[in-house]
Order: sequence, then C-alpha cells, then structure tokens
Amino acid sequence: MYDIDKIGVFGDELLEALKRRPNGESVWESLRHAVGTITRRYTDDADRGHKLVTLLANHSARAAAHHEKNARWYPLLRPEIARRLGTDASDAADPRRIR
Repeated sequence: MYDIDKIGVFGDELLEALKRRPNGESVWESLRHAVGTITRRYTDDADRGHKLVTLLANHSARAAAHHEKNARWYPLLRPEIARRLGTDASDAADPRRIR
C-alpha cells in the first residue's frame, strides 16, 4: 500500500542525507534539509501525497504504524545528532534538551 511500508527504508535515507549535510550547519537546519529529501517525493507529486495523507487520516491502524516507524528514526539518528551537537551519543540524556 503506497509508500507507508517504506518508512523504515526512509530512515536509512534520512540518516545518509543528514550525514551529507555540512558539519558547520545547525542540527535543525541539517534535519530540515535531510527530511526534505524524503518529503519532496510527496510535495512534487500532489496526488501521491494526498493519497498517503488520506490513507493515514482514514485508517487509525495505519496511522499508528506510521508513527511507530517514524519513532524508530530517533535511535537511528541519535548518534549523528549527538556528533553534530558535540555530545556523547551513549549519554542517556536526551540531545534535544542540550543547549
């Protein structure tokens, strides 16, 4: 069914896109551009994006699975985000709280 089943694959693509961003770029800027590599395929094809949004809006089980797959991105991206923040990726502190 559409690309929702590929969200796990998108996580790997997202990580690679994040790693390709310049080191001096802010974490948020890097994430925005990296996520853009995935969302662009939906914004460039409005019908495709509309079908996915409709699917998620009308099927709570699919929406929950989508959210769960996206949540798997956090541990995948954590080491790269920690590197960019200059923190220890093995530290249990949430890197989003580090200033």
